[in-house]
Amino acid sequence: MKKEDDFKTLSSALDEVHRKGILIERLTLLENRVLQLSLEMEAVGNTSGSSSEKERSRTRGRRWFRMGC
Repeated sequence: MKKEDDFKTLSSALDEVHRKGILIERLTLLENRVLQLSLEMEAVGNTSGSSSEKERSRTRGRRWFRMGC
């Protein structure tokens, strides 16, 4: 059984939701940047590759996870 002190106020709950939303956005930006850098490195290393290989590498790792907010 929870005590009254264990419950959050509405404002603290909303602050937590806001912080988590910002964190997810930052992770998404970081994920996209890592993917972009990875593709740039592959492009430099694979100057001659088939288009199907390029498509596979382009879509690989596109989304590690999808969060519904």
